[in-house]
Amino acid sequence: MSGALPSGGRGSAAATRLVAITGGGGFIGRAVEARLRGRVRLRGLFRGPSSLADAWRERGHEVVMGDLADEAALARLVEGAGAVIHLAARMRKDDPAASRAVNVEGTGRLARAAAAAGVARLVYVSSISVFAATRAPGRTVTEDLEPERIDRLNPYSATKYEGERVVRELAARGEGPPFVIVRPTNVFGPGGRSWFVDWASRLRRLPVVPGGDVDVDLVHVDDVAEALARAAEVPAAAGEVLHVGGGPVRLADYLVALGAEIGLRVRRLPAPLDLLARHAIERGHRVLKGEQMSTPLTRSLRVPSDKARRVLGYEPRVALAEGLRETARWYREEERADTKDRS
Repeated sequence: MSGALPSGGRGSAAATRLVAITGGGGFIGRAVEARLRGRVRLRGLFRGPSSLADAWRERGHEVVMGDLADEAALARLVEGAGAVIHLAARMRKDDPAASRAVNVEGTGRLARAAAAAGVARLVYVSSISVFAATRAPGRTVTEDLEPERIDRLNPYSATKYEGERVVRELAARGEGPPFVIVRPTNVFGPGGRSWFVDWASRLRRLPVVPGGDVDVDLVHVDDVAEALARAAEVPAAAGEVLHVGGGPVRLADYLVALGAEIGLRVRRLPAPLDLLARHAIERGHRVLKGEQMSTPLTRSLRVPSDKARRVLGYEPRVALAEGLRETARWYREEERADTKDRS
């Protein structure tokens, strides 16, 4: 990796390298901690005592107790930090006000605290799902394209985009630090629910897959962690929005491979029935929830990572098959642990 992570803010020795992280106990946060451990000092924000916070301390990291509504805790978190990687978010999609309080208002508080502490770089981790309702030219989503029809997004995706706007607007007014916005695509790997555990549960109930000719972009969590580490350090990344993916894969192929990893024979629907089912699922979701699905089932969206390659030197390293095998091993170990706990 070229360059060096930004040194601490005001009052920090030039040689000190401290990175503050929100959401360090989460799926991507754990991978970022593993990537940066031993290379920099780390300080994490945790909402309360937990085994995850204890693990951070055991590894020699600093822990700040509090949340994104606690201005005093945020000030302690960012004091002396050269960079902040902001991963904490409300993922649930059931309460727009609660999502806005965390993902928008909390992000604004963190950005202001970072600016007051002289932090050199805020890495805001957004989501490619901000484009779920966007009519992309050529079905290709690049960083030059602004998300549209935000009112049709679920509360998580909508507020992640609002958080992006807050970060940019505060920086433009001098009230927020220099930033990098990173939009990972669909992240999978050990510890991830959306693209393994949740799909495994669905397939166990009904081992039939939709997907047809729809491609999705899947990226391993370790590749995302490396991109975030680079976003915190590379000078040329300042002020940029970057898409970080692993490449397209046919959704049905992925689900069949996932099923095989957990011992399921997954069947594909015949093409005409598959298309009908996918349109029915999307329409039903829109009618029942009044929003677009985060991952469209009736159209592919291509998400090039060319800009991240150019700016960060990013290159996905974990092949899909390798990542699936690794995630399946983790999944089986979790199942065994759960069975042991219940016995």
